[in-house]
Amino acid sequence: MAFLVPAFTILLFLFILPIYYLNTQEKRKTRNVLFGVTLSHKAKSLLAEVEQIFDKEVREEWLKEDDGLASMSGNSKVDDDGVPIIWINPAYGRKIDVIVHELYHFKLRAQGYPVIQWLYPKYMDAEANGAILNQLNQQMYDPILHYIFYHEARAWGIDPGETFEGRTKRALEDNSLATIFTNMDKEAIGLYYFKIRLEVNDPVLLQLLEKLLERKQKQSGIEFGKRLSQIVIGSNPQSPEQDIKTLVDCLNALYEGKFHFKLHSWKFRQLGKHRQQLAPIEMQPLW
Repeated sequence: MAFLVPAFTILLFLFILPIYYLNTQEKRKTRNVLFGVTLSHKAKSLLAEVEQIFDKEVREEWLKEDDGLASMSGNSKVDDDGVPIIWINPAYGRKIDVIVHELYHFKLRAQGYPVIQWLYPKYMDAEANGAILNQLNQQMYDPILHYIFYHEARAWGIDPGETFEGRTKRALEDNSLATIFTNMDKEAIGLYYFKIRLEVNDPVLLQLLEKLLERKQKQSGIEFGKRLSQIVIGSNPQSPEQDIKTLVDCLNALYEGKFHFKLHSWKFRQLGKHRQQLAPIEMQPLW
């Protein structure tokens, strides 16, 4: 037996559908502000792209002094439920270049660029060693990723390293950087030079930093940093696979004669709808 649907019910359904559709579209509307910062057209487009990829709104959080990351302008990660989270330093990170910087990290992850899974002998499983490896992520892996995307971001008018360069210039002017350099060994100087060589867009600033390091008699550190950065510049990584191979090459140069770093087969971890690639890197002591 067929049942007829009353005409007014059909009309009501047709009337409600567009309203629901509009409400759905409203939820997808691009936000104009993050962390109280008004976004440029390009930055809004990047935010919309990231939120579309992850099917989640970017969550805004503030870095705190007890986070252990208070010296950073910003940080980001994809949470277990797939939500992209950005942390911003409220003191000096509330800027459009810092926000764009962190949004680009999400874009790279969506393109298959992995997070590092460190593998090491059980006797090395200590909190201090874990902290060193986390620092390696910041000092060596991040600059390689920045080298990959900074050029593209700068091409459309935002320098994602602007805040870092500004803080570096101020540290030069007030001599605080000179004091820090005094107590840094060859490897530490090399890693610092590695970062500025790959990230800094101002040739004058780079030259001033080199002159300061020379006055501090840190020439061996400069040469070491040039050697490390040249590995990246020479390989010019343009894919996730090239990125990780370059990182392993840099690690083996940094710890030459002490450790050998070996890449294992990639894995993945499902974070909500995001498939996070993992690159397991094993460090083997050479003694």
